[in-house]
Amino acid sequence: MVKATTAHDYLKDEAINGRLRPGVHLAPNDLADQLRFSVTPIRDALTLLAYEGFLIWRPSQGFFTKPFVVKEQRDLMQVTGLGTVSCLDLGARTDLDVRVQAIADLSDETLSDSGDMAEQDAKRFAYKVEDVYIEAAGTTENEILVTQVKNYLDRTHLVRLLDYRSGANRHEIAGCLYRSAAFVLAGDVNAALQEVRTQLAAFTERLPTLVAFANARALESKFP
Repeated sequence: MVKATTAHDYLKDEAINGRLRPGVHLAPNDLADQLRFSVTPIRDALTLLAYEGFLIWRPSQGFFTKPFVVKEQRDLMQVTGLGTVSCLDLGARTDLDVRVQAIADLSDETLSDSGDMAEQDAKRFAYKVEDVYIEAAGTTENEILVTQVKNYLDRTHLVRLLDYRSGANRHEIAGCLYRSAAFVLAGDVNAALQEVRTQLAAFTERLPTLVAFANARALESKFP
């Protein structure tokens, strides 16, 4: 029996963490038997997950799990990174200096680069970075935008997590977030955008390797 509040929550969590073997057809009846949910919530979950971008729906064929793709990951991170600068610029500037300092603190941590500790440190760092992005979106007081940013972060979570296993990469992203937010605070949005573009270019160079690792991890999954 799957212990989850909804079929959607369970399947989404599997997708976010790279535990859906890519290229597999998802038949609602078979999946309902496997997970011990009724067919209707499974079908509803698959429909929503396809809409959210976690699955592929093909006319006359149905739902399929999807691999990680370099272009999609690059596009999602570009929208997230550049959009964060716009959110900070357009949103409420109250306590922006406090948010800038919180971002700076990300790069002050001593984090491991090896073994299980690297994985755990990468996870903690990933969640902190995600909080920064979500909080930046929240300054606009636009709940739809916040929901979209959360979706983009979920869909890039595993690839970013693999990237954050490197202390140098963690330092790079923390520094970028700090400097770009500081530029916004100083009123220089163009410099903030250029800072993000430079970091995204470096991340894009690493993407083919990161995506290959993410797909290799997903292919090891026994589900579905």
